[in-house]
Amino acid sequence: QIKASNKATPTMISTISLLAVVLLIFSPDTASEQPVSRPIQIKNESGKPTEIYWVNSGQMVKQTSPLLVNGQTLELNSYVNHTFLVKEFLVGEPEECKADPLNYKSPTRSRCKPPSEAYITVNDNDDQVIHILKDMEIETEDSQSKAHDIAVSITLACQEMITKQTSATMMDPSQVLNAFVDCAQPLVVNELHEAHKESKEQAKMRMDLGSQWEEYSCKDMDLPTTAPKSTHYWQDDDGKEHEVGVLLDRDEAKI
Repeated sequence: QIKASNKATPTMISTISLLAVVLLIFSPDTASEQPVSRPIQIKNESGKPTEIYWVNSGQMVKQTSPLLVNGQTLELNSYVNHTFLVKEFLVGEPEECKADPLNYKSPTRSRCKPPSEAYITVNDNDDQVIHILKDMEIETEDSQSKAHDIAVSITLACQEMITKQTSATMMDPSQVLNAFVDCAQPLVVNELHEAHKESKEQAKMRMDLGSQWEEYSCKDMDLPTTAPKSTHYWQDDDGKEHEVGVLLDRDEAKI
């Protein structure tokens, strides 16, 4: 005869913990169709200068001018599934190698070292930061990886707390779940608050920079006038009609 037990086991705690984090962090209401454009950052942490090329239908379109040096960040407005080639720039390589790069693959040309390279493909997650590491190893950080790290952090913290509670007192599965929610909920709220605060700060920065750039653009008489976004007509007190072109249609440009 098998005796049923209502005591929560470590495996049960782990399973409940994972399910609770998923339910707390993700909601169907937040799912929406995202645009295909994605701003990305490429950070060179390889210790060597690199070149970045956009792979466009087999053609290599260089994005660095001329190089992305170690410690430098390249910011690009790209699109999902666009691919980039990251190529090590060899410093002090022999002229014969520069003149005949195909001989990199020849075993008789021992002086010619082929440059390390890697490919990057833009995914559909937000906040993508691509780290170029030693030997052109690529590490990608984005909204999904950040959410995963947050979920793991909350799960481990609350799982440890509940494990201590269950070792001291008898708890059934419903009590374990309630205890985990009580533990995780304030942590999730805090993460959402920090994310909202960061989003507001970034929005304010964009608005501040946008207003300064627009003011500069309007005052620089040497810049060519852009095509108007829309054209309107108005009459002065003498009945004369004037054509007015709207160049900027933003809050900062309105009087």
